[in-house]
Amino acid sequence: MSAERINGEDGLFLRFERPDTYTHTLKVLVLDPARHGAQVTLEDLHRVVGANLHLSPRATQRVGRLPGKRAWAWVPDENFDLAHHLEEVTAPGLGDRAALDQVCAEVLVRQLDRAHPLWAMTLVHGLEGGRQAVVVRVHHAISDGKASINMLYAASTASPDDVRQVPERTTEHAPVDGRGRFAAFRRASKENKKKLKEFGPVKDLPTLSRRTAFNAVTGKDRLCASTSLDFEDLREIARGAGLTVNGAFHGVVAGAMRRELLDRGFPVDAKLIAAFGVADGADPGRRFGNAFATSFAFLHADVEDPWERLHAAAENARRAIALRAATGFEYYRTGVEFQQYVLPHLRAAFANITPIVGNQITLANVPGPTANRWFGDVELVDWISQAIAIAPSVVSLTGYSYAGRLSLGLTVAPEAVPDPAAFLDRFRDSMEELLELVRSRESQPQPAS
Repeated sequence: MSAERINGEDGLFLRFERPDTYTHTLKVLVLDPARHGAQVTLEDLHRVVGANLHLSPRATQRVGRLPGKRAWAWVPDENFDLAHHLEEVTAPGLGDRAALDQVCAEVLVRQLDRAHPLWAMTLVHGLEGGRQAVVVRVHHAISDGKASINMLYAASTASPDDVRQVPERTTEHAPVDGRGRFAAFRRASKENKKKLKEFGPVKDLPTLSRRTAFNAVTGKDRLCASTSLDFEDLREIARGAGLTVNGAFHGVVAGAMRRELLDRGFPVDAKLIAAFGVADGADPGRRFGNAFATSFAFLHADVEDPWERLHAAAENARRAIALRAATGFEYYRTGVEFQQYVLPHLRAAFANITPIVGNQITLANVPGPTANRWFGDVELVDWISQAIAIAPSVVSLTGYSYAGRLSLGLTVAPEAVPDPAAFLDRFRDSMEELLELVRSRESQPQPAS
């Protein structure tokens, strides 16, 4: 396999990385080995992972350089050793949700070694109910949320008796180099200006915000928390309010952030901004790499009335997504080829001193399997994602729908959110408040037509 130039979308995450800045994510697979009849061993994990290495070329590639050039490239790891990427630990205490979150926080702050492929797995023993977990540490440069879900589908089955079938992939975007990159950006920039003019005014969408408690000056420590809610409750809010599920998700987040500020004695007058990725659907079967563009939306957490806040947050998210759909992805894709060399240095220099920031929370809302998946006779009962939290935006919340549940993973800097589990409780409270509003409005008598 020849060297493959690392494109801007992937390279950005490599260049953001510093000793105090982590750009790998965690994918947490909670396993029930009851049908297997025994606990999953490290040897079992070695066998299963080894049988799936072919699903992504990044599994056996490391960061190198193109022959005779300075440009970074994905190159084969000639000394690849699967055992180097696998380890096992025992969860502390009772092995409850908090214990698994503690393991995740400890794993999250360990950098991946660029001398090897940028992923690792930790098999966690001792979880309550006889369960186990595999914490997959995977660099964002080799996989975004969509690619991770596609990998899950490819490596698992819908039932323990199914024969695994790996779907075919479509062709990747061909990388360009040298003058071709600049010419592509110029064309995309010209086309983007035209599309923005056609879209119309965007003054209702955010640009920048002043620093808040969610943008505290931080160090390298990170905390993780997770929970699982009924996904149907979120869908009921969306239906009752006439919104999309994503719009309802933004509304619930707005309520949670408002509660967090009030409970900690902070003002709620700031215009809080959420950053979130909009996926490029050009290659729906993609199992590695990044193909999304970041959009920004006001959460309107300063609005006191929860119903009004819900609709305001949902509408701004809808507008941001509509803008991305109208302008496309080429401008971002070609621009990041150059931004990757500038933005990481600016962030490192100014993240903890700038009074102006881009957002207060980074969100991801990813649809997952509607039923539990299986690895042979071992059942995957939960799927949790802990995303990156890079200063000055050090609060990151990822929601996956999985088998009828909304699985939430929260990564924070302790200086910004000292108690992430309490923040997730506020998310639950916000969702319950909106659910009660929807149900109370539905129960009210409708005026005669």
